[in-house]
Amino acid sequence: MFKFCFSVLTLFLFASPLWAASASVESHLTQHLDALLRQDTPHPFNGAVLITKGKQVLYGKAWGQANRSRNTPLALDSQFIIGSISKQMTAAIVLREADNGRLRLGAPIKTYLPNLTETWANVVTVEQLLNHTSGIDKLDAPLRSQPGTVFVYTNLEYDLLGSIVEKTSGKSFTANADSIFKTCGMNRTSVPPSGTISALQKLLPHLATGYTEESDGTLKTEDSNRDATTNPSGGIISTVGDLQRWNTCLHGGKLLKALTYRAMITPTPSAKRSHRWGVLGYGLGIQVSAREGLLELSHSGYVPGYISTLIYYPQQQVSVVVLENTAWLSSDISRVFSVHDRLREIIRNMIMG
Repeated sequence: MFKFCFSVLTLFLFASPLWAASASVESHLTQHLDALLRQDTPHPFNGAVLITKGKQVLYGKAWGQANRSRNTPLALDSQFIIGSISKQMTAAIVLREADNGRLRLGAPIKTYLPNLTETWANVVTVEQLLNHTSGIDKLDAPLRSQPGTVFVYTNLEYDLLGSIVEKTSGKSFTANADSIFKTCGMNRTSVPPSGTISALQKLLPHLATGYTEESDGTLKTEDSNRDATTNPSGGIISTVGDLQRWNTCLHGGKLLKALTYRAMITPTPSAKRSHRWGVLGYGLGIQVSAREGLLELSHSGYVPGYISTLIYYPQQQVSVVVLENTAWLSSDISRVFSVHDRLREIIRNMIMG
């Protein structure tokens, strides 16, 4: 189902005349997205959006407030915790370690984390952590499935990967991440220390305050204590502009060897993710879809106070970044990402004409 012929996907490169005329693209997107983001149902949008094609900005706006009590407006350079989009960056760090010969994707994780006492550490591989087929449920517990057979999405796998690259590189996860951020020109992206959001804002004044919707519909200011050990799976802080740079850098061949990158974006046969967009393939830290012949590479994130969506259409060089500093009630994930998903459909329809 997820065997792609990359050569035929060029069918949709500039598939619509609209994409050949930049002024028309910008006008059309502005009209449709402004109308979408002004809506109050199922909830108002409070965040930033950046859509680019190559180096051309097609749409870039911030809507709503960085701090509701102070009525501080969001800006395009506002920072957000990006949740599980962090996994793409952790995956890239791991793959760079493999490119440099310091790590083998097929090696058992016990090779790099000898202090792990669980018996499964001798059989679960680094690659299975990357594609969420490890079977790991939690530490000090048996595997829920045979490694390599079933996709089960967990944050623990990526937090373990963060520890692995510290061992193989001899550097902290933060230092490893800072290295790739520098390569990609991501000057407003960082791996934060442990602490509350209010404490982080003293270090990062552009970090938007996060809000979490409660069951009665009210919004709670999010200021719970964050543990830095979870940064590899979901704690990195960034902006819409820096995530666009990330898309350009990663998919433009600046971080990984060609074969390694191809492995990253190739769905693992056993890694099929049931998703609100349908069944998606999963490579190494990245969701992959070829629905209707349109290659789409993506990830989203949800952490207390923040939600995020990152998409890249490589054949069209179209990047889509949506960040919000409001985590809507998680019991209905389709409602949470409703605006993100409708925005995605607008972009897909424009690309495909």
